[in-house]
Amino acid sequence: MLNFKKIGLAGAVDDHFVEKIVQKIIHLLDILRISCVIDERLHTQHKEKKKLHDMLSEIDILLIVGGDGTFLRIARETFDHNIPIIGIHCGRLGFLTEIHSDLLYNSFVKIFIEKKYSQEDRLILECHDTEHDSPLLALNDFVITQNDHQKMIEFSLSVQSTLVCQQRGDGIIVATPTGSTAYALSAGGPIIDPNLDVQLIVPMFAHTLNLRPLVFPANEPLSLLCDTQKSTASIQVNADGQEKRLLSSPHLLHIKKHKQKINLLHLESYSFYHTLRKKFDWSTQHIQQRK
Repeated sequence: MLNFKKIGLAGAVDDHFVEKIVQKIIHLLDILRISCVIDERLHTQHKEKKKLHDMLSEIDILLIVGGDGTFLRIARETFDHNIPIIGIHCGRLGFLTEIHSDLLYNSFVKIFIEKKYSQEDRLILECHDTEHDSPLLALNDFVITQNDHQKMIEFSLSVQSTLVCQQRGDGIIVATPTGSTAYALSAGGPIIDPNLDVQLIVPMFAHTLNLRPLVFPANEPLSLLCDTQKSTASIQVNADGQEKRLLSSPHLLHIKKHKQKINLLHLESYSFYHTLRKKFDWSTQHIQQRK
């Protein structure tokens, strides 16, 4: 069991509702006699404020308040710290932000006092290019396109130096199981259980009906040779919709499993499939009516 001596708080900046929830969390933690430190970017009154990077070395867990976009933005800063993270839901869909802001007290008692929680490690991918020393990291996905989104790119996909396919299209998505319910799903990819150690390839409007989404073991490195066919155009690699790089064309990208995983902390009752049913409204009403 984890020892929750100090909790870090971060969230969407300049969002009055989020800041109101953060203030409520501070009050609840004070009732439970648990100390906390908050991200200095939040406009909320608290005696202990620090830069997020500085607080990561002294907290036992990080609470992120906001939607999935906020969760991704802040969680990316923790990738190499192995700190457990909880998402407090204040957005719309909310696959990564589990605890609803209306159920904070009961949830905190279960997690911090009764120790009724589960932990889950999620895969992170890294993308290497020839123009930067450090790789891009992604919890959700890499989206690879031409910088002019109205133009296509050509790409050759290889797995462990074995050519898989060559194709033209709007781009290609390389996603983790976590990202299978994000952009990859909108592009026609499958939903993947986050406990599976795999990576997902989803072509974006490829010029063939034969090229379908592919799932590979995460420990098999991928290579993508991308070409815009125009010397004036660039390859664009977008990580989690948060960090973007423009690269010369043609360009060879190498994508592999990152050495670290992100540690998510859930309520003991958490179920990925319950979340799918709730978020996608996979109703059982018609089954009940037939009985």
